[in-house]
Amino acid sequence: MDTERTKTPQETAKQVEWAERLFAEYHTYIRATIKYFLKDPLEQEELYQEIFVYFIHKQIPDDVVRVPSYLYRVILDRVRDRKRKQTRYSNRLQLYAYEQSARQSDEADLFPHREQIEEVFALIDTHLTEKEADAVVFRYKHNLDVEEIARKMNVKPRTVSHYLSEGLKKLRNKLLKDDE
Repeated sequence: MDTERTKTPQETAKQVEWAERLFAEYHTYIRATIKYFLKDPLEQEELYQEIFVYFIHKQIPDDVVRVPSYLYRVILDRVRDRKRKQTRYSNRLQLYAYEQSARQSDEADLFPHREQIEEVFALIDTHLTEKEADAVVFRYKHNLDVEEIARKMNVKPRTVSHYLSEGLKKLRNKLLKDDE
């Protein structure tokens, strides 16, 4: 078992000074790299501070030859960790929302046209491509906007709009044929 002893205030002060020197020298590089990965200024600042604290606790190993490369790797690892946490949180939230909507949908009087809605969602699975179906379900079943759908599908918002347009066109044509 790894037991880490408590550091004295002098040791902690030295580590903070070391981190300050590192950030004074590589401030521009660190900020630019973070900005490359994260677009939101608040997230950028949070990550900058998180990395500073990281280097207070862990100095760059002596065998590191290229400090910018090492910094890049540390930043990239932290960004990936953040994305994983955000994805897990989002998935848990979606599952919760789905469970809540399933409980509510059991009450038939809340959705007087429930059978028609279920028929349309059945058509989505059988008559649309996978991408079109995903876009339509995210938009109209989960009430996500185009930007959110684009992030989930890992495509551009314009591509999501295209999937929605094509998917809705196919559904309209199918429903009109069924009514004739």
